[in-house]
Formats: sequence, structure tokens, C-alpha cells
Amino acid sequence: MTFVQSELRRGGLSAAAAFPQVVDGEKPDHFNLFQRKSGIYVIRNHSVYVKSCKTRDKQKAEDAFMLFGMQTEARQEGIFDPRRTLCTDIMDYHVSQISGDATHALKNDTERLGRLRPHIEGMKLGALTGKVFAAIERRMRRTYAASVVHASRKAMRTAIRTWCNDHSAPLVLPFGPGKEPDGRDRVLEGFERDRVRRWSTGTENYDPETDTWSPGGPLSCIERNRREMVYRVLTLGLPTGTRGGKFAKMAWKRTAKFGHIDVGTGIMHRCSPGTKAPALKAAPAVLLSPVLLKEVRGWAERDAAARERYVFRRHDGEPAGDWLSDTFCQAMRDLGIEDVVVHTLRHTCITALIEQGVSASVISAIVGISVQSLRTRYNHSDSAAVQPLGHVHMDAVLTRH
Repeated sequence: MTFVQSELRRGGLSAAAAFPQVVDGEKPDHFNLFQRKSGIYVIRNHSVYVKSCKTRDKQKAEDAFMLFGMQTEARQEGIFDPRRTLCTDIMDYHVSQISGDATHALKNDTERLGRLRPHIEGMKLGALTGKVFAAIERRMRRTYAASVVHASRKAMRTAIRTWCNDHSAPLVLPFGPGKEPDGRDRVLEGFERDRVRRWSTGTENYDPETDTWSPGGPLSCIERNRREMVYRVLTLGLPTGTRGGKFAKMAWKRTAKFGHIDVGTGIMHRCSPGTKAPALKAAPAVLLSPVLLKEVRGWAERDAAARERYVFRRHDGEPAGDWLSDTFCQAMRDLGIEDVVVHTLRHTCITALIEQGVSASVISAIVGISVQSLRTRYNHSDSAAVQPLGHVHMDAVLTRH
């Protein structure tokens, strides 16, 4: 059995497609086989060298040339080997296929894949194994929070699915989904909350190794803003259970696409009032408690005096975006508080409300979580609140005639 015949048995055109020239854009229209003076056969395009057959055996060279020529047919049939595709090409294709009116998804995936791009530039998909991706994530963790790195992993897997599906290619996912970063199911303890408050509202620094505080001196405007934003995330996130992404571009006045806080009515709109119903249901507007509203109005007054437009912002006044999550996670590490992300505040809020006996329907209205999710994930329902209504009837059963 010749080389070509064995390859055809193993995969036919798919084997031809695996040759790099298909992916790299070669068009084998005018190729020919040529034997050099050394006896080695090479493939040329007209008279231009393309590749060596690495053999002096004419039969083997002809087999290699025949398989090489089959790439034209493989291209016409749309047969590709995703493992030989550049990772950056897969990224770019995925972004190009996002609907033009899905601006939020476009921005999110562009940012998430953009963080990953410098680490996989020039790399083909087949080389992006689980071990390699784990090493890339370790490097990315020097700059980004674990939750941000994990989001990039998920975005890349989605991009691969898009590329393979649209090219009728077999799905190749060389690395797994990974583990959700710690902290999503973690409860922030009271002493940890108080540590964050003390650090974020003063000039003191905390040393987790010695469990001691020391004067930090005057803060730069950048550091002062960082601590203020961490304090605001904690103060608004803990009692309302708001997802961190809703804070990213929250403003003091109504905007077309993002949430805002109306200090006049005391309502925090987690989404723009014109948002579609499903999103509003997942992030409903919430009436702030009197104590919380008093705190937030103080922020609004200071921000109005400084002409600041956003509740959460970078030191240059621009909306916080993903910087907020990175900053919060870094602050937790600085304070020796392990495995805490912004989502930890949401989980802590839900857990605390359940422990205080708040009904599932009230928690759902405050936090923006379905009663079904509370029942399945937190094992919480309105049974404890509803069942007492039937006590008189339960007792009547004993005396029933």
C-alpha cells in the first residue's frame, strides 16, 4: 500500500486538508514535481520552490505530490483541520460574526479575547493544550483577577465552537472549561468586611502576615480613588446582592444602556429602564434602605461637587468597567482575604437574608434571582412563611367530625 493510499484510508480529503498549505492560504493550481541535482524531489509553483518531498524515491515523491494536490479539492469542499488554524484567526472570525446590534456582547468578547491574544500570538489551535493554557493563565494572573482570566478561557472556547461550526469542521477543544474561580460560593465573614471598611475609609495599611495595622501616610489620588471604589462596591454589593457587572458603568443620571442611581427617589436602577424584560427581571431596580440611601446621597453630593458622572470610576473619571473587578480582587489579596471576588458579595447577601428568615419572594425582588434558583441552589423557599397560615386548619383536623 502506497503512502497516498494509506492516508486516504485514514481520512481522505481531511488528511489532505491537514497539510499546512490549505490553512496558510496556498493555492495549489500550478504545482509541479521537480528533481534537483541532489536527487531530492521538491514541489514548485511554476519555477518557484514551495516545499521539499524529502525523498529521492520517485514513487514516494509522487505520492506526496498527489496528496498535496488534493488540497485544492479539500478547499473546494470546505474541509479544514481546525488544529492547524491560527488561534488569532479563530478569535478574529468569532468577533466578526457577532451581530452588529449586540454591542455589549461584542465589547465583552473583544476585551476578553484581547487579554488572551498576546499570549497565543502565532500559535495554532492544536498547540493550545490544557497544559499550555494553564501556563498562560498563570502568566495572566499576574495582571488580571482569576474571574477575568476564566472569562477569557470561556470566550476562547466559544470562539472555537463558532469557527468549527461555520467551517463545517470537527469540533476541536484542546483545553477544558476550567474550574470556576474560588469565591463565587464563599461567604464574606463579618471580621473580613470590617477589615475592608477600615482599610478603604482610612490611610492605614494592613499586614496579613502579622495581623497588624500601620499608618500609611497621605494617599495619592489614584490610591484614594481605588479605596473609595472598593468601599462603594462593598457598601452597595453586600446589602443588595448586585452582580459586579452592573456596577461597571453605573452613573448618577439616567443613560441609554446602563444603570444609574436616582438619589431623589432612592432607587438603584441596575439596568436602563428601557432594557428588555428578561434583563430587568434578572437585575430589577431596587429601593435602597434608609440607612444605605443616606450613605449613597453623601457620595452623590461629593461627586456632584467634583463633576463626576459615574458612581464607579477610574481615577481619570472614566467608567470603571472590568477594572473594578480587578481592583476589588487585588485589594482582597492585599488584605489577606483569600478567594473573594465581587460575586462573593452577592452570595453573602443571599445567604445572610436566608439566615434572617426573609422569604424567597422578597429575596428574589431585592437581589434579582428566581425563586426556583433559590429553591434548587440554596434550598430555600417560602414554605416557612406560608405554612403557619395553615396551622389553624391543621389543628382542626384533630377535632373534625
